[in-house]
Amino acid sequence: MPRKVRPSARRARIPSGGWAFAPLPSLPRRGVLKPTVFISHATADAEVAVSLRRWLLSVTANAVDVFASADRQSLRLGDLWPSSIAAALERSEIVLVLVSPASDSSAWVSFEAGYALGAGKLLIPLVFPAFNPDRLRLPLQIHQHQVLHGPEALETVLERINAALGTAFRVTHREALLEIVGSAAEAYTDHWPMNALALPSREAMYTEIVRLIHAASPEVHIRATTAIRQRGGPDDAAYLRYVEAAAAKCGEAVRRGSAADYTLFIYSADGRIPPDREEAIRTRQRAFQRNGAEDRFIVYRLRDHWLLNVLTIGDDHAIITFPGRDSDPKVRHALRVSSPELVAKINHWFAECVRPLSDRLDLETLQVIDSGR
Repeated sequence: MPRKVRPSARRARIPSGGWAFAPLPSLPRRGVLKPTVFISHATADAEVAVSLRRWLLSVTANAVDVFASADRQSLRLGDLWPSSIAAALERSEIVLVLVSPASDSSAWVSFEAGYALGAGKLLIPLVFPAFNPDRLRLPLQIHQHQVLHGPEALETVLERINAALGTAFRVTHREALLEIVGSAAEAYTDHWPMNALALPSREAMYTEIVRLIHAASPEVHIRATTAIRQRGGPDDAAYLRYVEAAAAKCGEAVRRGSAADYTLFIYSADGRIPPDREEAIRTRQRAFQRNGAEDRFIVYRLRDHWLLNVLTIGDDHAIITFPGRDSDPKVRHALRVSSPELVAKINHWFAECVRPLSDRLDLETLQVIDSGR
């Protein structure tokens, strides 16, 4: 009686002349043969995500599968996007997270980054210039990030991808790189929701600032400039309440183990600190010492004149005061801002524009200890 052949096998000739049974070859599962790079992004950053995906496909000659939910080539009509995203995350080796003011509040981006960390994926935060890297939260906070400040930033990312995948892809289409980083740099510059608040007096301005300081969350970030002559003194009660409130909020942050700093920028044309400005420094220094936050008070001497005073509080508040000159009869005005994007932009402005033109001072001697040159 002849032997039955199993449906899942076929007969194969072997050198001895006999017959043997060999299993039918299994078809490759769709999408698993290529290494996968997953781009996590907020909806608002879809343009950058799509451009980045197409550039990566170009430089890898489609040898790498690149998933970005914003690109129609990643998600087809009729696909269930939650399951498609989850499947792409599962098969990915590398997860690139576009970090922007929009993604910072995106639950999906947080989920995707958290999944990547838990699954042991290579997680690379790509930070938009409008976002302050100091504000990175877990799990992105514990990963080395890359700011998208120029084409060389993405060249560095490609080098890291090569190292992770054992490949040797080279940069091509440098104009596409310029387009990607240019789009990231331009994002959020024209979308700052502001509520202008005209204040009738200096006291009213400080009162409003104090109110916002008290309302700020424990995760506080305070930064201030004084680019004109300081008129606040021991007889200026509103000014003293402002200084005390800022010091107390920083002291609270210290006790909670939160990030906090109060940075004072002082303009000095000849490199010397005038007596009235020194007294302003000492007034703040004493307040911060009383509140246990002396190491959070930092002083810089500006080598250029800025006509703008800025105070940012937390991730979602800012006061910008436009000081009138001594001869200007107009009272001061303030802009009360509820916008993480603007706060991030202000922080970027300090880092890129103000800091290089300033020298950090030792609080005891008021001598330069670190130059921004």
